[in-house]
Amino acid sequence: MPTTGWLVVSTLPTSIAFKPIKSIQTEIYVDAAVSSLVIGLLLWIYLHSQLAPLTKAAKSLDAMTQGRVALRPVSSKGSIEVRSLLDSFNRLQQQIGEQNKSLSEVAEQLQLSAKVLRTVARAS
Repeated sequence: MPTTGWLVVSTLPTSIAFKPIKSIQTEIYVDAAVSSLVIGLLLWIYLHSQLAPLTKAAKSLDAMTQGRVALRPVSSKGSIEVRSLLDSFNRLQQQIGEQNKSLSEVAEQLQLSAKVLRTVARAS
């Protein structure tokens, strides 16, 4: 009090003085934890939906390699990148099929040639 020359001193425990700050700090931590969980869940759902076509294609390919299903192109659904990957795989699979067919034809021709040569060799 300037007019009287007195000095007024007031004390307040720090627990009371910082209680609003502690409350806000706790609220921030809780909100951050909840936001992290929600964002993590949304991210998992998004990634699961984006990668589902690859999972389906992998299961289909496994069935083909185990002989449970005939070789056929895999369905190309999903994002642009996934469709591009699966289309490329289908083209590769088609090319390998054509090469196998050519090899079978060549093997058949070789067997026929060998048969003719054996016949000619026996005749002479």
